[in-house]
Order: sequence, then structure tokens, then C-alpha cells
Amino acid sequence: MGATGTGTWTADAGNPAVVSFVSTTDPATTVSGFTASVTYTLYWSLNGCSDTVLITVTPKPNAGPDQTICQYSNTVMAATGTGTWTADAGNPAVITIANPTSPTTAVSGFTASGTYTLYWSLNGCTDTVLINVTPKPNAGPDQTICQYSIAIMGATGT
Repeated sequence: MGATGTGTWTADAGNPAVVSFVSTTDPATTVSGFTASVTYTLYWSLNGCSDTVLITVTPKPNAGPDQTICQYSNTVMAATGTGTWTADAGNPAVITIANPTSPTTAVSGFTASGTYTLYWSLNGCTDTVLINVTPKPNAGPDQTICQYSIAIMGATGT
């Protein structure tokens, strides 16, 4: 909160959910409990006078579940609602988001193994999806052999 001077914080009894103040007498206290997406009314009061603060809570976007895929694979996101996809700048490789405003967009470019972070954002609120990319195994080269012969596999790694 950002009040000045001395006073006491209280919440309007008509708020849709109960909010909690870390300290009701600290002008810069932290408030939590905003569980409903509506406007909450808070009061900073002293000696019968008060000032009102309205806090508008927007719904948190739902980016969908985290995923595990193989290196060089593509994936489809599973967000709900409206938003915009962005990729974290620190991802192991640059990825391509086919349609950044589609909740179920295709994503490609997972050329390096590791954990990729994507953000689904709306009105300043963000939800995160982690995509764990596991290394693609190497089965070795294709082979041509004669009928009834044996083949020696050339896989590398584990």
C-alpha cells in the first residue's frame, strides 16, 4: 500500500473476499487475499476521517500444464482464455511461436535440451509454462544388409 501519515487500514465489509493486512497501522503494509477478480475497497482512517483505495483485481491467465518433449520436437500449448505468448530470453535456444495470441498455438525450435519458459499474459498478469526438453537419442546410421545377416547397431549415448 502507499498511504502517508498515520492511520489504520480496514477493508470494506462488502468486499467479495476477506483480505489480510501484514500491519493495519503501517501505511506501506502488504495486503493479500485477493481471490476474486473484482474491485476491492480499502480504507486508511484516522480520527473519523478516511481515504479510500480501490484495488481492481484482474483474473490470472491459465497457461496450461508444464510439458516434457523430446529435442527437435514441436508442441502445442494448452492455455485457456485470452492472452499473448512470449518466450523467456534465457531459454536454451530461440523458439518460434506460430501465433502468439492463440491459446493453443504451435511452438517449434527446441534444438537444445533443457528447460524452456513460456509466458501467457493478459492485462499485466502472467502465468508460466515450463517445457522440459530431453535430449534426442542417437540410434546411429541407417543400414542396408543382406537377408539372414545380422546388424550391428551404432547407437551413441545412453
